Amino acid sequence: MFTEIDDGVFSHSDGFVVNLHSPIEAVYFEGQHSAKIYKEPGVGGHVYYFEPPIKWEPPFEGETLSEDKQQIIRNRVIAALRFRGLPFHM
Repeated sequence: MFTEIDDGVFSHSDGFVVNLHSPIEAVYFEGQHSAKIYKEPGVGGHVYYFEPPIKWEPPFEGETLSEDKQQIIRNRVIAALRFRGLPFHM
């Protein structure tokens, strides 16, 4: 279950946080790890770029994310967008 902990920042009971506040990116946090999903304004909502592959930000950029883990991150960011009721495109 999501809880909005700040404007556009959502914490989930599964232990991750999604920050949708920035105009250029969504940031996914899991423990000390973070990953950025870039976005830009589009007609009817932002366009989110889940490709190229999602990667951890420094200092964890050397850790490889499996396809399964990337899909989990995508699904969690999408769930946060839906929870907030934001229109989006991929």
